[in-house]
Amino acid sequence: MHGVKHFTPLFWLALSGTLRFVDKGARHSKNVICPQRQSSSFHHKNAITCMWVFKCYTNESGVDLIDEWLARQSSKVRAKYLERVSGLLDQPQHLWNGTRSKQLHGYEKLIELRFKASDKQYRPIGWFGPEKMQFTVLIGAVEKGGSFVPKDAPEQAVNRRANVLANPERAHVCNI
Repeated sequence: MHGVKHFTPLFWLALSGTLRFVDKGARHSKNVICPQRQSSSFHHKNAITCMWVFKCYTNESGVDLIDEWLARQSSKVRAKYLERVSGLLDQPQHLWNGTRSKQLHGYEKLIELRFKASDKQYRPIGWFGPEKMQFTVLIGAVEKGGSFVPKDAPEQAVNRRANVLANPERAHVCNI
């Protein structure tokens, strides 16, 4: 699969349209079915039907910067990220606000995904787009003392969003 590196928390089972958790730090696996990729005859009793396609930001060379950020995190952080994302896949947009995600204050279009792991507040930043029913993760970040690490994460997210709007190839379906 193009773009897959040594760490792939989930992978596409291409024939069935199913995602499966394979993170070595996870204690169990879960199927995630995305309707645009499934045949009408496929069904799994423990599966989640996706409303959203998650996309990840890539640099000019096509490197998935979100995958790289996740690869630098502990297995516990990766598992919490996967838990957050899988919890949002089947939720309508109006149910995203709250403890799982929040509009980033001062940035009308940006959404921070929210989860805690290893005594840190993780805040990957993205936006609803570029197409309907897509959420693009633009940058991985941590909140520490009310500030982001990296400090300019919101500004980087604004710039990356503009890059995706100008060139949709700068976002691809995440390897989640």
